[in-house]
This record gives sequence, structure tokens and C-alpha cells, in this order.
Amino acid sequence: MCSIFSISKRSLQNYRDNRQIPYTTLGGKILYPQSSLYKLLEQHYMKAQR
Repeated sequence: MCSIFSISKRSLQNYRDNRQIPYTTLGGKILYPQSSLYKLLEQHYMKAQR
């Protein structure tokens, strides 16, 4: 996740703490549903102005 979005581990933690991104834990691993992340990206997408 951090490398995909070019953010730090702490930023990712803040997003989880503030419930800005959906996630689940399974066996000590944090999993992010791909469909929910795409939906979040689409909601916050801004076209570049030329």
C-alpha cells in the first residue's frame, strides 16, 4: 500500500485510525479490499487542468 500510493507507514496508519480507508486484520496482517480502494480513488479523483 505504501509503495503504491507513495505514502509513509505512519500516513497509512493515520488513514486507518481516521477510518478513511477500509481494512480488516487477519492473522496479524492488515488487508485492504481492492474494490473499496478503487472506489475511494474514484471519489477523490481530480482531472488535471491544462
